[in-house]
Amino acid sequence: MDDSEYTNIFNSEEKHFYYRSVHHLILGLIKRATAGRQKLKILDAGCGTGGLAVQLQKLGQVRAVDLHPSAVAYATSRGVDVVQSSLLELPFADGEFDLVTCVDVIYHRNIDSDVAALSQLKRVLKPGGVLVMRVPARSELHSSHDDLVWTERRYSRRALAQSLKQAGLVAEQISYCHGLLYLPALVKAKLDKLAKSKEHSAVEETSSLVNAIAQKVLMAESSLVIGGLNLPIGLGIVAVARPQ
Repeated sequence: MDDSEYTNIFNSEEKHFYYRSVHHLILGLIKRATAGRQKLKILDAGCGTGGLAVQLQKLGQVRAVDLHPSAVAYATSRGVDVVQSSLLELPFADGEFDLVTCVDVIYHRNIDSDVAALSQLKRVLKPGGVLVMRVPARSELHSSHDDLVWTERRYSRRALAQSLKQAGLVAEQISYCHGLLYLPALVKAKLDKLAKSKEHSAVEETSSLVNAIAQKVLMAESSLVIGGLNLPIGLGIVAVARPQ
C-alpha cells in the first residue's frame, strides 16, 4: 500500500462511515460466532493502523501483525501489541488463538498465494477457533483506489470459498457486504478507466451530515448480514470460517 494511504486511514478510521461500518460488521460477526465465550486470545492479522485491534481489546487479549512499517508505527501509537511480519510466516505457535481477524489483507500484491496465507491463519487457530475476514469483491470494481492500495485480486463469493476450502477451513457464512456501495463503486471504476485516472484514494472527508447518514444506512445493512442474511452483491465479501 502507498505510504500516504496509511496516514489517510489513520486520520479517518475512527470517524469515516466506511471504516465504522466495516468495524461494526466484523465485530457483530465475531460476537455471533463466539457467543458465550469470554477472554478470547485474538490475532488481528494485517492490522493496518490498528483501529479494529483497539476495539477487539474489549473481547480479550489482542496480538497483531502487519508487514508495513508505517502500519506498525501507527498501530503501536494506539497501544496495540503489534509485530512486523508477513501473513505468510506468522511468528506464532500452532493453535495459539481463539479468534483471528483478517480485514482486507489477502487481496494484496505482496501475498503471492492467498491459500498459503489462509493456511497460516488456520495453523495458528485453536481447534474450534474462528476466522472472521473481509476481502474486496468483484473484479469489475477495480479502480484507481485499488492501484493505490496495491490490489492484486478482487473476489467472487465462489473464489473465496474455494481458497478457504483449499486452506483447510470450513466456511460457516460467506456474504457480500456494502451492497449499497456497489453501484457507486462500479460507476467510479468505469470513469477511472475512461479517464485513465492515476492512483487516488476513495476514502475522502465528507460532510458530517452525509457521513452520519451513510454510516446509519450501512450499519443497518450490516446488521442484516450479522443476522445471517447473505447479500447477492457488494463492494466486499465477509466470511466466518473454522478449521476442518
